[in-house]
Amino acid sequence: MPLAALLLLCLVALILIHRGKTTAGTVLMLSSLVLLCGLSTPYVATGLYYTLERQYPVKKLAEIPKGDCLVLLGGALAAALSPRVDPDMGEAVDRLYKAAQLYKNHKATLVVVSGGNQPWAEPGPSEGELIKNILVEWEVPESAIVVESQSRNTHENASYSAPILQKENCTRTLLVTSAAHMPRAVAAFQVLGIDSIPVSTDIRVVDSRKLAAMDFFPDAHALAMTSDAIREYMGLVVYKLRGWN
Repeated sequence: MPLAALLLLCLVALILIHRGKTTAGTVLMLSSLVLLCGLSTPYVATGLYYTLERQYPVKKLAEIPKGDCLVLLGGALAAALSPRVDPDMGEAVDRLYKAAQLYKNHKATLVVVSGGNQPWAEPGPSEGELIKNILVEWEVPESAIVVESQSRNTHENASYSAPILQKENCTRTLLVTSAAHMPRAVAAFQVLGIDSIPVSTDIRVVDSRKLAAMDFFPDAHALAMTSDAIREYMGLVVYKLRGWN
C-alpha cells in the first residue's frame, strides 16, 4: 500500500542521513514525500480508479441480458460486532442492491452469494450468510439464494462458486461486483471456464465531475482510493503470475 511503502522509504532515508549519507537520504526523503502528496490528490486517485472502472462499463437494467444464475461477490458487509446491532454496510453495498434489482426484474432465477470470512475475523456468521439475510429483507426469496461461505479472496470466489454453478446447470452467469474489481473477477472466473456476463456497479468516478483547485491538494479519502486502485492492479499481476487469471 502506498502509505506504508512510502513511510518505509522515509525511514530508510532517515537511516541514511543518520549514517552520514545526507544527500542520498535527503533526496529519498523528499522524493517519498512528493510522491505521497501526489498519490493523495483526488486528481491522481480518480485517474487511477477510472482506468479500472471503464474496462467494464455499467449498463442500464434493460441492456443487461437474462442469465440462469447470478453470482454476487462479497466484500460489502462487516459483522454486527459490539456496539453494532446490525451488519455494517460498506461502500460496496451497491453490489447487494444490484443483485436484488436483477432478481426482482427476472434477470436470473438463482442468486449465488460468494463470501466467507478472513482468518483474522471474529467468530460468527460468514459474510455470505449476512448478505443472504439482507437480500431476504429486500424481498429476494430465501429459496432462490445459495450461499458459498468459504471463499476469502476473488480466486476462491470463482473456485468455490464453480461447482455450485455446475450443479445448478447455470450456462449463463451474471457476475455482480464493483466496477473496479470486475477486471480481476471476470479473469478469475474465465480461467475456470466460466464466461460470465459482467454487471458492474459501485461506480466511484463520475463523468460530470469538473476539475477544481481542491483536486490537487492531498486528501485522506483520495489516498484510500489510490490504495484501492493499486491493490487491484497488484492483484491482477499476482493472479497472472499464479495462473489465477
